[in-house]
Amino acid sequence: MKKLALLSLILLGLAPALSAQTKADWTLPLHEIEFLDEQGEKAKLKVDPGFDYADLEKNGDKIRFFFNRNNTNFRQARIVDNESSELIARGKGGFFFGGAKMVFADGTVVNLKKEKNPNGYQVIGPHGSIFKVENQGISPVSTLSQAEFLTQTFFVFDRIRATQEPPADVIYLYGSTFGR
Repeated sequence: MKKLALLSLILLGLAPALSAQTKADWTLPLHEIEFLDEQGEKAKLKVDPGFDYADLEKNGDKIRFFFNRNNTNFRQARIVDNESSELIARGKGGFFFGGAKMVFADGTVVNLKKEKNPNGYQVIGPHGSIFKVENQGISPVSTLSQAEFLTQTFFVFDRIRATQEPPADVIYLYGSTFGR
């Protein structure tokens, strides 16, 4: 009888523990930006609240934009397919000497040049302006190819990251005395 009671208590104790190990269905609340092309197709850019990455959803494709090792140097820019984890494009060079380019896995290279003005800047690609900031705000610019669109989306993410600050969810309290 004691063994039966012990076995039933163990089974009753394991049931909640086993049900607690199921996969959670929660996600982070993301900031959403919508892109709209001339045909009316929408693409959504969802930016992480900590501005570490952004996910683009367009025509069923999920693409992630981020800086490798969280280093905001353009050489660390990465565009990755979210489902297969394959590298789509990476940044190369820098804007200081004028050799910045986005190199895609299919061999496409988008050469970039940055022109600054007092209230913004514009990034110029092979077919004209790709990204433009006027009066401290992002201006709409149309692109001609998928590679230019992905490059433009990366600069939108970079501009959001540069101008916003992540929320302070964690507060650290420090005392003024040591060794208490």
